[in-house]
Amino acid sequence: MEAGGSDENEALLLEGIDAYNRGDLSFAIERASEDIEVYAHRDLINTGTYRGRAEFERWMHNWQEAWSEITMDVRSVEALGEGYLLVDVFQEAVGASSGVPVEMDIFQLIEVRDGEITRFHLYPDRDSAMEAVERMRDQQPAAD
Repeated sequence: MEAGGSDENEALLLEGIDAYNRGDLSFAIERASEDIEVYAHRDLINTGTYRGRAEFERWMHNWQEAWSEITMDVRSVEALGEGYLLVDVFQEAVGASSGVPVEMDIFQLIEVRDGEITRFHLYPDRDSAMEAVERMRDQQPAAD
């Protein structure tokens, strides 16, 4: 499988964040591969690993329902080669049941293959995300 160009992947990401901020979850869901892997680090909400488009959709709805208001602002996007993007996102939200305002940095690790999102991982810091990238790279079969 060949990864799309990093510019194409970054454009896809930014369009997805824009859609999410408008409340449109369908943009990301429609671009997810059938076997997408979603992971939220134990220090975040909706933690765990989810597989497949239906689980991704359920996870996205659960994430959004946790907040009465939510916006994401992309601080930086770093192409890590091999179809990976590391995205520093500043999130401002208000807890749906508590009404408590929350501000947090989240690092999204996104893998895009053939124009589809194959992995969507969330980490509380850059170091955790980079450790995950190294593990993923170690698991990939060597190219001939």
